[in-house]
Amino acid sequence: MARIHSIIAITQGGLLYRDVAEIPRWIDFRQCYDVFCAEYSTTITVRVGNGDMRCVGRHCFHLAPLAYVEFYTDPLTRLEFENHEQLWDLLKQMRLHGSWFAINVD
Repeated sequence: MARIHSIIAITQGGLLYRDVAEIPRWIDFRQCYDVFCAEYSTTITVRVGNGDMRCVGRHCFHLAPLAYVEFYTDPLTRLEFENHEQLWDLLKQMRLHGSWFAINVD
């Protein structure tokens, strides 16, 4: 689990963020999708308009003390947010930059 200090960049390939120790970390969305597919023996995609969105994690706004997103890395990487808007913005950017999504567990 990592408390996120700041997001440096969101790209089509993944997320670069700085943890609370100021160490840059990379999350590769394609690897997350591959772990998800292997774990659940499926290749779930969601059809949106003319393209497919691929699942790379799960997120929660209300059932946990802090809003979070967990990415299907090995092991799971959880980023916690004190501000719900920051998480919403991240989820929106993931969708826009690469058609990635996280399942809502609320």
